[in-house]
Amino acid sequence: MNHSLHASSRIACCGLAAALMCTAAWAADAVSGQPDFMSQHAGWQLNDGDPGTAATDFHAVPGELTRPMSYDVKHPYAGNGDALKRKPFPRVGDITNPILQPWARDVIKATNDDVLNTGVFPFTAEQRCWPGGVPGLLLFPAEPVYYLQTPKEVWFMTQRDQEIRRIFLNVPHQANPGYSWYGDEVGHYVNGDTLAIDTIGLDDKGPVDNYRTPHTKQLHVIETHQVDAARSRVFVNITVEDPGAYTMPWKAWKIYGRVNPARQQEWLESICAENNADYFDERPVPLPHATKLDF
Repeated sequence: MNHSLHASSRIACCGLAAALMCTAAWAADAVSGQPDFMSQHAGWQLNDGDPGTAATDFHAVPGELTRPMSYDVKHPYAGNGDALKRKPFPRVGDITNPILQPWARDVIKATNDDVLNTGVFPFTAEQRCWPGGVPGLLLFPAEPVYYLQTPKEVWFMTQRDQEIRRIFLNVPHQANPGYSWYGDEVGHYVNGDTLAIDTIGLDDKGPVDNYRTPHTKQLHVIETHQVDAARSRVFVNITVEDPGAYTMPWKAWKIYGRVNPARQQEWLESICAENNADYFDERPVPLPHATKLDF
């Protein structure tokens, strides 16, 4: 069985309303025990209830020995539009984080040295319109995401560039899924309020976070998306494993809030072509150059 989809798959803007209408009746009459992420065309937007870097960093899970990458406390990150109104300062990754294998620590240190020596903000996938990857797509702020539920699949869709994660329900992973930006994703429902997602087959180029934390093709990401009883928030917990880059699995969380009513019915055309433009005083993405003429 081949249930893969090319990582850069996107849905046409004009097709979303029709797709939601086609599945709304099914969602309303869904079997008992299935969470509802999509009735009334609800959209969801990052809302951690925390100022500063909340939207663009993963948060550590209380009580866990491991933690996701964050900034070096000696160099607190303050991004463009920081809610605390601090002077902008680039991300400098915390290389003391025990999850990092030595080679991964060296990669982050090289980026840190470049930032500290130049003062230039390192570019992120979201700001350069690259695919977000898994779990990096969970850090795209400002624009809503949507869940499209059918009996066999759940699509996790971002308004930004119409990027799609396609989760196939109640099936095993493919035997040889290959590697892509969004990998081979399977899932199932739990306890009537949660969607569990298991992702393998991820390319080693897809972003994990906004600190350029490296990973290998052994990356394995497990997520739970839990909607609260009022359908006002979705709590996302993730576990990231990669024995090629990390010394141990690490866990993190994010929260999505329901989009305000004025935007619930909208799916805006938000085209974001991959580019090397420098709109945020960051180092532009270098363009490839041919070493010889084509003809």
